Amino acid sequence: MGGLLHLNIIDAMSQLRRVLSK
Repeated sequence: MGGLLHLNIIDAMSQLRRVLSK
């Protein structure tokens, strides 16, 4: 479960970075 949560956080950060890049 911990690994899944970590992946979720990375995905969210990636999306945020994409929005900021825009």
